[in-house]
Amino acid sequence: LEVLTDTLQATVDAVSDVLDRNSGNLGEGMVLKPGYQAEFDAVKKGGLHYQQSARVKCMVSWER
Repeated sequence: LEVLTDTLQATVDAVSDVLDRNSGNLGEGMVLKPGYQAEFDAVKKGGLHYQQSARVKCMVSWER
């Protein structure tokens, strides 16, 4: 289970890095605000295996 959590953390770190590097104007009035929030769910049994999920939330605004 520790490997599962470590792998998910590495994936969230990669997504967070992309968000950090690309904050600002996305074009056509869309702006990616700096910062994000990561939420991890508990490990649970899923069929024959275990699963864990995470969400990375960021703010995008549309400015005209």
